[in-house]
Amino acid sequence: MKIRKKLPDSVREKYRAIHGVVPSSDMHTHLRRELMQEIWALLLDDKFMHAYKHGIEILCADNIWRLVFPRLLTYSADYPEK
Repeated sequence: MKIRKKLPDSVREKYRAIHGVVPSSDMHTHLRRELMQEIWALLLDDKFMHAYKHGIEILCADNIWRLVFPRLLTYSADYPEK
């Protein structure tokens, strides 16, 4: 999977339309960091957090109900927004 390091041009154009200038390098980094934080907020909603803490019953392929505790694994060697 290729990870895109740039925000779409539409973000830069929207920023320019609002502020009258293109975002600086520092602002670009800030916008990418804020985007990552918003993505995490969407992923870690109340339903997921309840399943994370208390588990969720899932009927598995062998027709046995099991209590599953979802987990997200991440790897970070540096700031993902840089």
